[in-house]
Amino acid sequence: MLCTKCQRQVICMVYRLGQEDSRIKQMLSQMTRCEQRKLAKSH
Repeated sequence: MLCTKCQRQVICMVYRLGQEDSRIKQMLSQMTRCEQRKLAKSH
């Protein structure tokens, strides 16, 4: 499992590219709601 910081960078990259990767979805599902909220605010 990637560290939280790396995880966020990967997810941000994927969002920018507009790609949907099953591995990214899996990572997102494993993130806490708090992290998801922070991530949503950063975009």
